[in-house]
Amino acid sequence: MTCVFQARKIVHLFFFFTPTGPSDSALVSKWHPKDRMKMGCVALVLCLNISVNPPDVIKISPCARMECWIDPFSMAPKKALETIGKNLRDQYERWQPKARCMVELDPIVDEVKKLCNTCRRYAKSERVLYHYNGHGVPKPAANGEIWLFNKSYTQCILLSISDLDSWLKTPSIYVFDCSAAGMIVNAFIEWPSMRSLCISRCCRGKRNPKRWHKSFLNSVH
Repeated sequence: MTCVFQARKIVHLFFFFTPTGPSDSALVSKWHPKDRMKMGCVALVLCLNISVNPPDVIKISPCARMECWIDPFSMAPKKALETIGKNLRDQYERWQPKARCMVELDPIVDEVKKLCNTCRRYAKSERVLYHYNGHGVPKPAANGEIWLFNKSYTQCILLSISDLDSWLKTPSIYVFDCSAAGMIVNAFIEWPSMRSLCISRCCRGKRNPKRWHKSFLNSVH
């Protein structure tokens, strides 16, 4: 199962799943799996670049600024970044006490690639959760690419969803907490290999792929 979330005001969620058969009671949804998959690893990527506003953002005053209940301007930028990362990690460790949580703060592309590969190697066949906070970088590109930093932190570098998914593999969950996160969701829908994965799993579950794909698209807003 692969899920994609858009964090903050509205949660956008879509599933790729193989049905496990009819439900045992009318109280259980027919598509709900009987056996829950374990969360093996959690990857937390925070791109906050505190004290520097993204070039495409014009902040009004007053405006929302809290990150994990921390005001990033209430302390030195480095300490604020570390504190926010720790708070987010503590939350996930409470929600998933058996999963291993790893954090990257204002990372470059190579560090994110290493993090994803490490998480998948550790989780093996279990689920990996990837949480991306992009409040310190520009909003996603038109084709759904997300922004990270270069080695000297002088500019932002684009990372494609296809590269990210090739590192994390499946099963995985994506949480995107950033401006215009719906553009990333659309990129997953339009990505050809992801669509093929949806249809192939759908066919193995003996469902009509065209009908399933239509209802899947209607569930994303």
